[in-house]
Amino acid sequence: FFILLPFASSVNAEEEERDFKRELFTSIGAKAEKMTEKVYSNGNMISELVWADTVDAVFDVSLDLNFCGVFADLAFSAGVPLKSGTLEDSDFSGGSRTHFSEHSIVIDRNFAVSARCGYEFQFWKISLAPFIGFEYRTTKFSARDGQFEYPDESGDLCGIVLDYEQEFFVPQLGVKFSLTQNDWRFLVDFAFHPFVRINTTDSHFLRDRQFYDTFTNCLAYSLDIGARHGKLFAKGGIRMIFEKEGAASVCGIGKSDGTFFETQPISSGFKDIYYTGSIGWIF
Repeated sequence: FFILLPFASSVNAEEEERDFKRELFTSIGAKAEKMTEKVYSNGNMISELVWADTVDAVFDVSLDLNFCGVFADLAFSAGVPLKSGTLEDSDFSGGSRTHFSEHSIVIDRNFAVSARCGYEFQFWKISLAPFIGFEYRTTKFSARDGQFEYPDESGDLCGIVLDYEQEFFVPQLGVKFSLTQNDWRFLVDFAFHPFVRINTTDSHFLRDRQFYDTFTNCLAYSLDIGARHGKLFAKGGIRMIFEKEGAASVCGIGKSDGTFFETQPISSGFKDIYYTGSIGWIF
């Protein structure tokens, strides 16, 4: 009996080790994004910002834990500050564009953290894993230099014209699907994002005005498709936030707390779509 105790303890430890799985995913890739924010007055669009062709290099780290089918994923993503893309800034009156300017975009900040948990069901070589989760993302862009076309004049601009900061609060409800075939594993990850909240601060330095917009109950979805061979993996994905109207307010430059903004009789609209691609290694 006493001789068997160490053996039984060793067997239990081995079984527990088999039941508990952990993997660290590290990758490098790129994100291409297009955002549009509009301002409305009495139902008519009076301003539009289009942040186009923004491409950022992104580093991702994800820790995946699984114990007897119960799993948790913790992820962190960081973009690289760089110059990329263009901003088109337009004003409208009576349905016609009256003012237009175009600027270069500098990505100043791009971070995201997320966590999700669920249960993995195994069927032969197929696994199905529904999950719930949450993501927080913060970004900042600045528009610099460029050209403008106004009714009475046109010309070049120099320096930082405006900057744009965002906060995203993104619930997740989705499912992971995988198929194992020989040494390959193919992955599909789909999530529906209800009740997304977005806060944006848009600072126009030439006008000495700062706009604070809030969008609540936004709808979004994300889809990732990937493949894994041994420790090497690659994936690509898309996320889309459907256009949503929100509340807008304005004040002078320098007030960073939304409670100080003076409410105006205007509203705003926001939509966003971005694509990702990456390649990485699993530890």
